[in-house]
Amino acid sequence: MSGSLPAADVVFKETDTTGIMIMNRPKSRNAISICMTHALSRQLQDFEKHKKIVIVKSNVPKIFCAGGDVAEVLAHLESGERAALLNPRYGYQLVNLIATARVPYVALVDGITMGGGVGVSCYPAKYSVCTENVEFAMPELRIGLVCDVGSTYYLPRLRNHVGFYLALTGTRLRGYENVAVGTATHFCESARLPELEKALTSTDDVDGALNAICTRPEGAAHSLEPHLQKIDRIFRLESAEEILAELDKDGSAWAKKTTAIMRCMCPLAMKALMHAMHLGKNLSLDDCLQNEWILATTFFFGENVREGKLMARRYLVSQLTV
Repeated sequence: MSGSLPAADVVFKETDTTGIMIMNRPKSRNAISICMTHALSRQLQDFEKHKKIVIVKSNVPKIFCAGGDVAEVLAHLESGERAALLNPRYGYQLVNLIATARVPYVALVDGITMGGGVGVSCYPAKYSVCTENVEFAMPELRIGLVCDVGSTYYLPRLRNHVGFYLALTGTRLRGYENVAVGTATHFCESARLPELEKALTSTDDVDGALNAICTRPEGAAHSLEPHLQKIDRIFRLESAEEILAELDKDGSAWAKKTTAIMRCMCPLAMKALMHAMHLGKNLSLDDCLQNEWILATTFFFGENVREGKLMARRYLVSQLTV
């Protein structure tokens, strides 16, 4: 079931050399629906045939994409339309298409970027440009699900085991922190994004255009820097139980805060994610995506779904009141 895509949810534009995909769903914070993933996949494949570069961006101020459309998924579950969720193109095919694109794929990420939104930008994009408005996070464990869209491939490959920390705590990375950690490739001031986009659409030298406009903010640092040694030592452990025990042993204010956050996550999802991430260190992206699909369908359709649905509703309500 693919359904029909509201015309304004994704806008496609093009120049002689560039294909541009614009997410435009402000009321849902650009949450990616099943229909949107189909449309993005089809258009990306079409652009690859006759364009030299593909750009993805948002038309919603300070919001790139808040994630997959959890409300849509819950509605399908409650109505018994499980077949709609078993379509393998839901998210995973799109991530793989972006990662294997034959032309440079540039994500201009300006604003909130979480969950499924990461899967069309920070993870698989050859070039991921973040601004000072970016808030990156993978909050799936908070709603009883497992981080997906390539998380089990990309996060284990971040330095200092930061990826494990991000997955298990849902910690937000803001602005240049994403370049410092490795979830983005470049930083650009939001005011200069139109200039950058113009440069990208008028040259074959993508690296040159990015390097000419993207900068490193003065005094740039990231909030995890003071804790990197502890993160590397503790989050390399094999299981969530071992990590929690080591955090308790550490006893610092940072460790206590981290423990409190982790104990709010879904325990079963956390255990499954840890196993998948350790496997993912030695697997291909395609294999990781297949594992994530199995986990996603298991958590939506298994005994854990009742708890996950309740957690999802609480999380959606909390987001709507922010």
